[in-house]
Amino acid sequence: MKICSLFSGIGGLEFGFHAEGFQTIYFNELDPFAQRVLKTRYEGVPVETDVSKARSIPDCDVLTAGFPCQDLSLAGPKSGLVGARSGLVNEIFRLLEAKPKTARPPYLVFENVAYMVRLAGGSALTHITDELERLGYSWAYRVLDARAFGTPQRRHRIIIIATLDQSAAGILFPADYGQLAVTDGIDDKEIDIAKWYGFYWTEGRRGLGWAENSVPPIKGGSSIGIPSPPAIWQPEAAHFGTISLSDAERLQGFPSGWTDVFEGDKQGEKSRWKLIGNAVCTPMSNWIARRIKAHGEDIACNFYDMQRKRSWPMAGFGREGKRFQVDASMYPEKCEFIPLKAFLKDPLKPLSHRAISGYYSRVVDCSCRPPARFVSDIRKYIESLN
Repeated sequence: MKICSLFSGIGGLEFGFHAEGFQTIYFNELDPFAQRVLKTRYEGVPVETDVSKARSIPDCDVLTAGFPCQDLSLAGPKSGLVGARSGLVNEIFRLLEAKPKTARPPYLVFENVAYMVRLAGGSALTHITDELERLGYSWAYRVLDARAFGTPQRRHRIIIIATLDQSAAGILFPADYGQLAVTDGIDDKEIDIAKWYGFYWTEGRRGLGWAENSVPPIKGGSSIGIPSPPAIWQPEAAHFGTISLSDAERLQGFPSGWTDVFEGDKQGEKSRWKLIGNAVCTPMSNWIARRIKAHGEDIACNFYDMQRKRSWPMAGFGREGKRFQVDASMYPEKCEFIPLKAFLKDPLKPLSHRAISGYYSRVVDCSCRPPARFVSDIRKYIESLN
């Protein structure tokens, strides 16, 4: 099956699909650094550079699009689809409408931040599903956690699937595993010194980005473009450090070195962090590809008429004006989860005295009441650096 990719990034959606025998025939990506990765890793596949100037897309079986999320994310401006970046999703509908219905791709796969279901009462999701129905598609969506597919990164993303000929719900709701045996709370009683805990060292006043046996979502960088890899607390050693670029790539499901295409470029390392943070977790996209290949009509989860309140539920499907809520968790299959301590290959880069001291000054005022052992270990670590 052939794929056309819009807002391609570094090819995370397509990476997972290729493992199932799919073939990408077209990329469209604006970022010049991401273009360099695509041209290196998907040699010979055309890469266009501005979706707003594209007149058409080639005929294909699957259209993938990880459209920009900055206006939709919890950390962004929250302007929704009226924002200049996330509003580019409308270019997808323009390109689809330009094709006769019989030539439109039978499968669409969109990926974005999970906050979409809550922002402005889910208005972005309302717009997207309305447009899909107008173009003749059925649709289904589900918020998924990257940890459901084995990687120790707490990364919640919404996946939207649309289909022309069959119900899209049969793809996303084959089963439900329930919940992983991890606790992302921050209660002292839940601290296990044998485990490693991920957090955002650049935050601290309003939240920690806490993740047990995992890292929080890898980010593209700070608002001023400074790389901010997630930090890790090792309670057994009272140590704090950040992950390597190589391990960040692996946490997104790529081989180590996937973005290492910037030899001699001083901006290369900063660019790599941004590209990795904005990428799609490839084990998740591989699961989607497998589900498309096995597409059936059966839905293993309970569903019922959607009761619209202030926001959309975490999972649902619809067609021709009918909408259903689905009782589905973020974990659609049972997969071996590898704890962070066992997953990482490279030594942590110790947090500097300046970094950990700045973090400590914020975390002691945090409204979320961080664990006493965590705060105590920060003080010990600072003392060890003096």
